Amino acid sequence: MMPSMASTTNTFMVRIDPRVRLVTGFAASLLLATSRSWEAALAGLLVSSILCLCAGIPWAGLRPRLIAVNGFMLMLFVVMPWSVPGAPWWTVGAWIYSREGVMLAVLIAVKSNAILLILSALVSTIDTASLGHALEHLRLPRKLVHLFLFTVRYMEVLHEETRALLRAARARGFVPRMSRHTYHTMARLLGMVFIRSMDRSDRILAAMKARGYQGRFYLLNHFHGSSRDVAFGVVSTILLVLIAWMEWG
Repeated sequence: MMPSMASTTNTFMVRIDPRVRLVTGFAASLLLATSRSWEAALAGLLVSSILCLCAGIPWAGLRPRLIAVNGFMLMLFVVMPWSVPGAPWWTVGAWIYSREGVMLAVLIAVKSNAILLILSALVSTIDTASLGHALEHLRLPRKLVHLFLFTVRYMEVLHEETRALLRAARARGFVPRMSRHTYHTMARLLGMVFIRSMDRSDRILAAMKARGYQGRFYLLNHFHGSSRDVAFGVVSTILLVLIAWMEWG
C-alpha cells in the first residue's frame, strides 16, 4: 500500500467525502489502465496533475513514488521494443528494436504516472482510520477491512521486530554472505518473526476481547454527504466520460 499523505492542511481535496474519493479513484484507475489511446492517457495525466495541486501534495512526497514507478518503466524501454513487432529503430543481428515497441512503452509510462498521481491525490490523502471507515461504508467484507486496518497498524511494529533481531544477530558477529550459514540464519530469523507475530496477535486478540470486541468495530462518527461532494462527483463523472469518449468515441 502507498504511505499516507494525509495532511492537516484544510485543502479542497481533504474536505471531500472519502467514499467519493475512493470510488472516483478506482473508476479513474480502471479506465486509464484499460485505455489504449494517447488522447485518453494524456488527458488522464493532465487531470491527475491538477488533482495533486488541489490536494496540496508536496513535491517531496511525490518524488520517491515517481522515481520508483519510472525506474520500473525504464525496464519496459529496454525489453518491450525487442518483443513488439514493427518498424525497426535499430537491429542487432536478427533482433529488431521497434519504434512501435518504444511508443507502447511510453504510453504505458504515461498511464502509470497518471494512475499514480490520481491515487496519490484521492486515496493517499485519506488517513488510515477514515479509509477503513469508508471501506466499511462501501460494504466491503468486514473481515477484509479489519485485516487491512491491522496490517497498516502493525506493519511498522513487525518491521521494528525484524530490525531488532538483525541487530542482535550482528552484535553476535553475523555478517550476511552467500553461504549456507547465512541462509540458515535468515531462515531462523524469519521463523522468529512469524513466532513473535503469532504471539503478539494472540495477546492483541485477548486484550480486545477483554474490552468487549465481538468481531466488529462500531463506528461513532459516520460520513455525511454534502453538496460539495455531489459537485465533485458530477465533475469527476463528466471528466471520466470525456476520457472514455476519447478512448472509444
